[in-house]
Amino acid sequence: MNRKEIITVSLVSIAVILLLDLLTNSLDTTRNVWDFVYYISMAKDGLNAEPLASPFAYRFLIPGLVNLLSRTGLSIESGFKLIAYIGAFTQLTGIFLFVRWLGRSSRGAWIALLVTAFSLFNVKFLIFDPFRPDHLAYALILCKHTLRSSENSCPCFC
Repeated sequence: MNRKEIITVSLVSIAVILLLDLLTNSLDTTRNVWDFVYYISMAKDGLNAEPLASPFAYRFLIPGLVNLLSRTGLSIESGFKLIAYIGAFTQLTGIFLFVRWLGRSSRGAWIALLVTAFSLFNVKFLIFDPFRPDHLAYALILCKHTLRSSENSCPCFC
């Protein structure tokens, strides 16, 4: 895999994410009351948040990262959105690199990227509801499978 292909997949991933964001409506946090209430509260107040309930209290990584980002001047909403974009980007580029490495097929890797991008829960739902605690989960699962499958070789340099 060469540098040009990695740059191309990165730019395509960014373009797809931006396109999906334009085509996906946003969650109305003023009308609906879902799980995001807990995660927003945790991003603001950490584990001192009110309300704080199980199982939400155990999913503190993303709200904690948003809390750290908010200390740099970024709003809570923008922090969640940024992490949602990072999660989508790492997932799309990661799935491309993994399939390209595993199957040795650029065509198969592009198909996997597009199927992942346009499936409901992998990218679109996380853009619709950026207050989820699992933005980085798909990328971490992919990383785990890559490391387990690689037998000490890095798929980025095959």
